[in-house]
Amino acid sequence: MDKITLKDAKAAGLKRYFTGTPCKNGHVAERSVSNRSCLKCTNARAKLFFEANKELLRTRKAEAQRKYRKNYPQKARESRQTWAESNRVKDQGYKKKWQTENKGAVNYLTRKRQAAKLQRTPSWLTEEDHWMIQEAYALAALRTKLFDFPWHVDHIFPLQGKVVSGLHVPINLQVIPGKENVRKGNRMINYAK
Repeated sequence: MDKITLKDAKAAGLKRYFTGTPCKNGHVAERSVSNRSCLKCTNARAKLFFEANKELLRTRKAEAQRKYRKNYPQKARESRQTWAESNRVKDQGYKKKWQTENKGAVNYLTRKRQAAKLQRTPSWLTEEDHWMIQEAYALAALRTKLFDFPWHVDHIFPLQGKVVSGLHVPINLQVIPGKENVRKGNRMINYAK
């Protein structure tokens, strides 16, 4: 690290300077031009403050993020999509790790979904209805293979909707891109044209 005085750093328009002299805590480190403080001391104070106020800072950050998403929904959506596209592998790693560490929760959610589907499959369905349901899943698999991205069989009226729940019947099914199905969640948004 090259030595540079405070005066020379100010003249050069730099934000830091280094004299090689230890600070009062014994750190031989760069100092800030604006307040002459040792950067190691500044970092240590910031770390102590964060540790002492971790919950408060997390709450404030979460609230600021909620406000931003409310005030700028389109920008927030685009930002999430950009992050998801650039971190797809990383995100899949997080999901796999969570699934490995939470096998009980994964099994519970899977069984809950299967039970909902069974409960929502009426006994009055004909063989033709069951064939049409199988064909919807076959179409989703074919489109996935042809287009090289996932397609899902979606329930137009969700099986576990918040307002109303649909049935697992042919007329309630549509084959849509997986990305759209995940975005839709348990809402009633019809992507079929």
